[in-house]
Order: sequence, then structure tokens, then C-alpha cells
Amino acid sequence: MRRVYDTSIYCIFIAPFREKSHLRRPGLKLKKDGYNIGYFKPVGFSPVFVDDVLTDEDAVFLSRALDVNEPLQSISPVIFTEDMLQRLVKGENLNIREKTMEAFHIASSGKDIMIIRGIGRLTCGTCLGFSELDFITEVNAKVYLLINSNHTLKCLTASSMLQMY
Repeated sequence: MRRVYDTSIYCIFIAPFREKSHLRRPGLKLKKDGYNIGYFKPVGFSPVFVDDVLTDEDAVFLSRALDVNEPLQSISPVIFTEDMLQRLVKGENLNIREKTMEAFHIASSGKDIMIIRGIGRLTCGTCLGFSELDFITEVNAKVYLLINSNHTLKCLTASSMLQMY
């Protein structure tokens, strides 16, 4: 009998990589091994409309490649657009933390493992009132940091990252 893991893996790419393939391969391997996996990208910077839903292009690709059957709004809930930037500049409260966490709970429901795609800077999202580090801490994710083109992988915990700041 397979042990069920309640695990979130937050992947941050520091150097240029082919991020999609670096997430797709392990995701497909985990699926093949019988794990029910999910995919989540808290903030999308490549806006695209799919079936009249504003979402992130990379999130669409990976959710399809990994056969994740969650609503696109739950896979990438915050899409950074010029309209969002204007609303932030005007001081509008966009409830990013609440929107992100609600979507994450939907996307992660019933999943053994969540693969979460980060932007590469732990402070990313600070202007939104909810940084990557805030998110990592809130979901207690294990962080995998790809730091060079030799595919070096480092694993950090949220608490060890908090000590860096």
C-alpha cells in the first residue's frame, strides 16, 4: 500500500532554464509512480485567454502536459497585467493573499503532491502584498532551487529561507 504524502514542492529557477521541461518530467514520473499530483503557479506573467478565462500561458501548458484537471483560475489565480498594475498604483486592495490561498486549496484538494512554479525571487509579489516567501511559509512548502545551468538542485525549507532575510 502506497503511503500518501501531503507535500508541496516549490520550484524556483535562478538561472535560465527550460522551466517547463524541468517541471514536466518529474511530474510525469510521479504520476507514473501512482501519485495524484497537482500544479500551481501563484502569479502568472504571461497572460493569455483560454476559453474566455484570463490565465498564464506556462500554467496552461504544464497543467495540460501533466493532465491536471483543475479550473485554470485555480492553477494560476493571479495574472499580472497592465490593468492590475494600474489598480495597484491607485492603491486598490486586490486581496491577493486570499485569492491565492483559496485557489491553492482548491488546486491541492485530493492531491498527494503539489508542484508549484515560482518566479525566481523570494521577494517577488511584495508589491502585491503577498511575496513568494509569504506563500512558501504559509503552505509550508519544500523549496527546490535550481541555481545553475548544470542543473544543481538545492533543497531549502521555509524556515531556513526566513533566516536569510
